[in-house]
Formats: sequence, C-alpha cells, structure tokens
Amino acid sequence: DLHAGRQQIKTVYDRSKLVNRTTETVQHIVLMGMVLVTIVLYVTLGDVRITTIAALTIPFALLFAFSLMVLEGSSANLISIGAIDFGILVDASIIILENVYRKLGRRRQGETLSDVIVAGVADGSRPVIFSTLIILVSFIPLFTMQGVPGKIFAPMSQAYGFALIGALLYAFLFAPVLCFLSSPKQVSGKETWLIERVRRFYERSLHFALKKSALIWLLAAVLLGGALFAFTQIGGEFMPALEEGNLWIRATMQQDMAFPQSAELADQLRSVLRSFPEVTQCLSQMGRPDDGTDVSTFNNIEFLADLKPTNE
Repeated sequence: DLHAGRQQIKTVYDRSKLVNRTTETVQHIVLMGMVLVTIVLYVTLGDVRITTIAALTIPFALLFAFSLMVLEGSSANLISIGAIDFGILVDASIIILENVYRKLGRRRQGETLSDVIVAGVADGSRPVIFSTLIILVSFIPLFTMQGVPGKIFAPMSQAYGFALIGALLYAFLFAPVLCFLSSPKQVSGKETWLIERVRRFYERSLHFALKKSALIWLLAAVLLGGALFAFTQIGGEFMPALEEGNLWIRATMQQDMAFPQSAELADQLRSVLRSFPEVTQCLSQMGRPDDGTDVSTFNNIEFLADLKPTNE
C-alpha cells in the first residue's frame, strides 16, 4: 500500500510448485515400482523369505546410488530416478538366492549351512557379474553426449550404474547373510501354480518349435520385417514430456504492431484466459523472450497461465 507508506512484494510465479510436483512423481514411481516388483516376486517365487530378501535390494541399491551421488556432488532428477528399472536391480539377488536355495534343497549330511550358502553364491557369481557388466558397458555412450543431451542423460546413466553396483554388492554380501539368518530347516523345491503352468506351456511350445523349425524361421522373419517397417513409421521426440501444471501460450501478430496496440491486446488475452475457472493467474510478456533466442518485437506476446491442481 503505497498511500500508507508501505510496500508489499507478492509472489506471482512460484517454481516450488514444479519442484513439489516432480518430487511427488518420483516418490510415486519408486513406491509403485517396489510394490509391483515385490508382488511379482512373490507370485513367481512363492516364498516369503526369498521375496523379502530380494525386494530389499531396491532400497539398498537406491540408497547406495544416492550416497555416491552425494559424495560426488551430482544431483538426481526425474529422468535419472524414474528410468531405473527395479526388475533389473533384483536380478542379481534372485539368481544368487535361487542357487543358494537349490543347494539347500540338495544339502548333504555333514555339510554346514555356511558352506552350502558359499557354494550357492559361487555358482551364481560368474553369470551375475557378467550380465551386470554388459548393462554397465551399454551406458558408456551416454557419457559421451555433449550439450543438453549430456546434461539430461549423463545423470541418468550415472544413477543407474551406481544402483546396479549397489545391487551387485547386496547380492554378494548382504543377501547371503540374510539367507543364513532366515534359512528354513527344510527347503521345498515345489513350483508355484503360475510357474508350473508357464513351464508346461513352454515345454509344449518348445517341442512344437523343434518339430516345425522351418515354420518358426518363417514366422520370425515375418515378425522382423514387420518390426523394421513399424520402426520406419513411428515418430520420435528427444525431450521427455513434463507436466508442470500450467500452460505457456505464444501469440504472434503482424510484425508492424505498435506497443500501445500490443499492450491492449495482451490485456484482452489475459482477461480471456482468466475467465476460465481452471486458470488461477495469468502473466504476459511482450517482445523478445528473456533468453534472447528469438528476435521479435511487440508482435510477440507470451502468456503463462497457471492451472489449478488436476484433482480440482
């Protein structure tokens, strides 16, 4: 209130809304990923102990990745965290635990529990390390990107690599210890109803494929050709979509528009946009954008229309 001798500063554009929205999105991705992976593990493995130990790989790997990123001074973002595949993270633990439980099911008289667990870890160590190295090597080209692609995808590959290393350490160090502490007296090698039916279907399909090898090759060639044709028809977009909860609108008029007419038109357009109940506020700027990338005069008007939350 200038007449009362006081000046007030009112916030018209708060970026914390975008930060909070992004944080909520990341939390939703992480929690839903953990829940879905745990459910799939239990349905396929059918054992609460193995499922729990394998599912603990996810928080351990994420904590390990975040710790290394903090020590390195790099930051996490929506792409780097959202791109992490939790199913791949638990692969190493599942292979190790399956080998351990297989050894426990064939445990001989006189063998100690620790010896059996060490033998099971040793059997699964080579394929686990080899598969993890293949995934890590595939991320190397992403580190060579420059400019905007490097800023976006380098943190993603870095976070993914750290998480895979953490999952590998968990599979070799912590999972066997938890298996030792929670190992049952007797291990049953019975399959779950889902795996049993899938295995039977696979066996029938495999026998049919071996008998009709020419037909399978022909079908594979047709599918490959169809995939190549579909690849040439689909479009692509480099920048991922991010819903910020607002609209950025650009209006372009004739190039010789004067300032008074442009200002009057900007007021009219703001009034139209504010007439919608979904719009909470509307800001406008005339002329060249702040980043200086476009050379334009008063014929260019840009509007920021903030929207209410989606549930409203």
